[in-house]
Amino acid sequence: MVLHWIYGMAWGVLYALLRRRAPLLRKALGLPFGVLFALVGDEIMNQVMGLTAPPKAWPIDAHFRGLVGHVAYAAAAEGTLRALDAAEAIA
Repeated sequence: MVLHWIYGMAWGVLYALLRRRAPLLRKALGLPFGVLFALVGDEIMNQVMGLTAPPKAWPIDAHFRGLVGHVAYAAAAEGTLRALDAAEAIA
């Protein structure tokens, strides 16, 4: 579980750094980043790191749940970063 949290936080930091350099990632509350996070994180990195079986070993609903979770993660990250940007602009 600790690895999962660290991995998730690292992606959050990466998103915070990339979102200003690549504004496309911010569209639709971070939807492009969420999809990218699901594809790279779930579908590629977990297998490369030996943490999961290949993507074909999982049913389609598992992939869909992962995609939805990562899109929700990106939306929460984008919403938080927008709020921080707004607070910084006021200060």
